[in-house]
Amino acid sequence: MLAATLSIDKTSTSRSVEMGDLITYQLRIRNNGKSPALSPKVVDRLPRGFRFEPGSVRIANARATQVQMQGDRELHITLDRVAAAGTAQAAGQGASSSDVTITYRLRAGVGSSQGDGINRAHVQCLGRDGASRSQCSNESRWKVRVTGGIFSDEACLAGQIYVDCNGNSVKDREELGIPGVRLYLENGTWIVSDEQGKYSHCGLRPRTHVLKVDERTLPRKSRLVTSSAQNVGDAHSLFIDAKKGMLHRADFIEGSCSATVIEQVKARQAQGANVSVQTEPGQPLDDLVPAGEIYVVGVSPNAQGSGLGRTVTLRALAYLALASDENGEPLHAIELYVDADNAPALKLYESLGFAVATVDRMYAPERGSGKSSSNGVDAGVLSAVTTAVISTGSI
Repeated sequence: MLAATLSIDKTSTSRSVEMGDLITYQLRIRNNGKSPALSPKVVDRLPRGFRFEPGSVRIANARATQVQMQGDRELHITLDRVAAAGTAQAAGQGASSSDVTITYRLRAGVGSSQGDGINRAHVQCLGRDGASRSQCSNESRWKVRVTGGIFSDEACLAGQIYVDCNGNSVKDREELGIPGVRLYLENGTWIVSDEQGKYSHCGLRPRTHVLKVDERTLPRKSRLVTSSAQNVGDAHSLFIDAKKGMLHRADFIEGSCSATVIEQVKARQAQGANVSVQTEPGQPLDDLVPAGEIYVVGVSPNAQGSGLGRTVTLRALAYLALASDENGEPLHAIELYVDADNAPALKLYESLGFAVATVDRMYAPERGSGKSSSNGVDAGVLSAVTTAVISTGSI
């Protein structure tokens, strides 16, 4: 076993971070031995829920030959060398030194508040055979405290949509995540699965939500299967009982594992991090029919301002998110009619994801104008009643 000739010390710019924030870490590596360490590799185990920011690595007194992530939580940084203490290089006459500093950035993401917040870093050196590696430094730990920040009174969801070829309802290492699938909540908010089929969303109010897959963005011939009681019999939807400050798991499973589906998934994964909402041939994304309709929401004047209108609207949205037309086609949009001059109602509906789609105006003679038409009806002064049709757009 190699002697531990290197030492590593880890710090960060802050001991506390809010969910969603970036934090800068610093690693200081020293060679306390009489020989240079050739091609040493720094192995840094990230805390749960933290994501490495690509391109953020900076190194002083050495050069990186490789920077890569192993899985989601292990950062590997390979250096060209760390010079021995007291050599000419250590005195600044070369590119390498016995005292090397590495900085990089992480983002506290979904699930970080449920972890321990501890980074664990050590250095691995090459063995005598020039190929194998073993630990040649101490393990340095650094803990940060994650607070909820703006999400402390809200919840997050995280999940993955994947092809389950062995039918065990678990994402195994060899099974593929499906990129470019759009999922939407009952209020019209939508998210897209990344190159690994993963997705997340924060800011959920503590109540029951509905998450639904946009079937038009699935690979052709896909067949989703139910995976839990949250599906309530519909493999394309999940009910999420959000609680304050909690992370909720929400996975969708493709169960056919057909060659046709696998081929399309691999083509999507080939796009890498540039993946966007995907539709296969014959599945137009801009067609927003069929649409559901909330014709009117009425609240007694005695109950206005109590939040009843929001609650009733959300219940209607949750119902329509699971509905389909007479041919079994899922709804692609939801429309709602409201008086255009009803500012409080417009503000409510816009906060739920609606936007004005069309505005209709109806004109009628104003009563008491004192002017008559040939048929005896008041005329000359017209009053307008304006109705706005607002829509969530594509849901």
